[in-house]
Amino acid sequence: MYSGEYVIIELINRAKKLSRTVIYLTPFILCLNSGLYSSDENGPYNYLPLLVLFLTGGGLALLIFWTIYRKRVISLRYSETKYRDLIENSSTIILDMDTSGRITYMNKFAYSFFGFNMTEIMGKKVVGTIVPEFESTGRDLKALLEKIYEEPDNYFSSENENMRRNGERVWIAWTNKGIYGAGGKLQGVRCFGIDRSRQRRVELELIKYRQQLEDMVEERAGEIKVKNEALEIQIKKVRELNITLTEEKDNMKKMQDELAASEMKFRTLSEQSMLGIMILQDNVFRYCNEGYSIISGYSSGELYAMQPGGFLNLIHPDDRAFVAEQAAKKQSGDKDVVNNYQVKAITKTGGIKWINILSRTIQYEGRPADFVNIADVTEIENMQERLKDTIDALKKSNDELSKFAAATSHDLQEPLRTISIYVQMLKKRNESILDAESLQYMHFTVNGVKQLSALVRGLVQYMTVNKDGDSSRKTDTDTAVKGVIKSLEEKIVKSKAKINVGKLPAVMAESSQVVEVFTELLDNAIKFSAKKNKPVISITAKPVNKHWLFCVKDNGIGISSRYFQRIFIILQKLHIKDEYEGPGIGLAKCKKIIEGYGGNIWVESEEGKGSEFCFTLPAV
Repeated sequence: MYSGEYVIIELINRAKKLSRTVIYLTPFILCLNSGLYSSDENGPYNYLPLLVLFLTGGGLALLIFWTIYRKRVISLRYSETKYRDLIENSSTIILDMDTSGRITYMNKFAYSFFGFNMTEIMGKKVVGTIVPEFESTGRDLKALLEKIYEEPDNYFSSENENMRRNGERVWIAWTNKGIYGAGGKLQGVRCFGIDRSRQRRVELELIKYRQQLEDMVEERAGEIKVKNEALEIQIKKVRELNITLTEEKDNMKKMQDELAASEMKFRTLSEQSMLGIMILQDNVFRYCNEGYSIISGYSSGELYAMQPGGFLNLIHPDDRAFVAEQAAKKQSGDKDVVNNYQVKAITKTGGIKWINILSRTIQYEGRPADFVNIADVTEIENMQERLKDTIDALKKSNDELSKFAAATSHDLQEPLRTISIYVQMLKKRNESILDAESLQYMHFTVNGVKQLSALVRGLVQYMTVNKDGDSSRKTDTDTAVKGVIKSLEEKIVKSKAKINVGKLPAVMAESSQVVEVFTELLDNAIKFSAKKNKPVISITAKPVNKHWLFCVKDNGIGISSRYFQRIFIILQKLHIKDEYEGPGIGLAKCKKIIEGYGGNIWVESEEGKGSEFCFTLPAV
C-alpha cells in the first residue's frame, strides 16, 4: 500500500468519528434549547429550527472535510503518478520479487533490457528467466538468489551474471533492499541494477592480453632479450590500465550506493546521482540535476535561461547535426530513432568531453517531453584508445616473433639434417666392425634428431597459427572430415578403427584450420586407443547459441581429470615418449585455432573409459 492510500484511509476515519460525535450531541442540544424553541408557553416544542441548525452545521463540517480530503487525494495521485513515471522511465533496471523469487514488478527499462513483455515474465521465477542457474564462471546463482530472498539486507550490494530473453549473458551490479509489511514481516525484495557488461568485457580482455604477454615472456630465453624488454614494458602498461579500471569500478560502486540510498524520491536520487539527468520540452530545459551541471560546467540557472535549442549548442559541431536529427525523429514519432548514442560535448570552459546519451519520451505536466540521461564516458574512451594502442603493439610483437621462429627453424633444420645423414653414413660404412652398443648409440642419435626436427617444425606451426581466425570464410565440415579420414586411412586400417560420423554443418572458419583440428583429434583418438579394444570413434555436432558444438569421442585409455587443463599447454605430455610419439604441441595448436574464432575447447574423460573432446565454432 502506498503512502497516499494511508492518508486517505486516515481522513475517512476522522470523518466517521466527527459524524458520530454530531449524532451523540444532538439530544443534549435539544434539551438545552427546548425552552427557546417552543411554540407558546405551554404548547408543544418546535424542534424544526434546531434541526435545521444542526443539519446545516454538520453538513458544513462534512463539506469542509470532504474538500480537504479531495485536495489531498488529487495531490497524492499527482505525486504518485509523477514518481511512477520517473521510475518507469529511469535508465536503471528496477524490479520487485516475492520471497519465493517470483517477479512481481518491472519498470519499462527492465522489460526493454531483458527483452521480455509483461505476460512472459510477470509471476515467473527470477532463476531460469533473467538469472541462469550457474554463471559461466561456475558460481551457483540459484543458491545465491535463495539467500537474497531470505536475508536481502545482508546482500545489499551484489554483482552477478544475468541473461536476456535471447540467451545473451550480461553482467549486472545489483542493489537489493527488503520490502516489509505490517509488523515488519518480509514481503519481498526490491532490486536496482546497472549493466556492467562492457566494463566486464574490458577487464577480461585485459586479463587475457596480460596473460598472453606473460606467457610469451616465459617462453622466450636469453637470445631474444631485447624483445623481452619490450614485452615487459607492454605488461606494465596493461597493469596500469587494470589499476585504472579498478578505480573506475570503485567509482561505479559509489554511484550505485548513492542511487540505492535515494530510491524512494526521484529528486533526491537525481541530485545525488553522478549521471546528468534532464527533462527537455520544446527544446527548453525544464529540469536538470547537479550531475549535468558538473558535466557541462553550467549552473542550473544558466541552463534554464538558455534560449530554445540551447542544448544543441552544448554538443560538438561534429555531432550536432546527428543529435538534432534524432531529436526531430523523436518528436515526429519516427520508429527509426536512435535513443542511445555517444557524442562529444563542449563544456562551459570550451573543453571537450565524451558523453553517452540515453533518452525516452515521457509525459511532463501533461505534454510530451524528453527524459535524458547523460554519462561522462571520457575516461572510458581514453582507456579504450590506450588499450587499442597496446593491442596493436602486441600484434606487432607477435609478427616479429613469428618471423624470428621461422628463421630459427630454417637455421636449425639444416644442421639437424646434416647430423642425421652423416650418422647414417657412418653406420652403413662401419656396421660390420661396430659392436651392438655402438650401433644402438647411432640409432638413438638418429631418433633424437628426428624428434628434435619434429619439435622444431611443430613450434613453427604453432607460432604461425593466426590467433584471430578469418571468420568470413565458410567451410563445410563434412567435406573437411572426409578429407581427414582419407589422409589417415593407413593408420585407420592398421589399427582397425571404426569411425562413425554424424551429420556435420558448415561453419565460418578457414578450411585449412578446421582440417588441422580434426586431424589432430582423430590422430590422437587412434594413437591413444586401449590395446585390448579396437578403436571406436564418433564425430557429432549440434547447434548452441549461434555456434556449432562438435564432439570427437573415443573408447581409448582416457585422461585423469587433474590433467584436463595441462594437455592444452604447449610441450606438455602425459605419457612416456617411447610409448606414444609426438612433441606435445597438437592440442595447444587446436586451442589457439578455436579461440581465434571466439570458441572454446575442452575434454571430458575418465581413466580407462575413453575421452570426448568438444569445441565450438561460429555457425553460418
